[in-house]
Amino acid sequence: MDDQILLHWQHYMRKRATLLAKHVEELTGTVPTGNVSDANENP
Repeated sequence: MDDQILLHWQHYMRKRATLLAKHVEELTGTVPTGNVSDANENP
């Protein structure tokens, strides 16, 4: 059960980071630098 929760959390964080990067790109017109998903690996 713990592994399932961890996998779900990681998927959520990656999806959130992708959506956030897309939103920033739409607002600024540039692709954000840095790897956002790595920064959010640890809850």
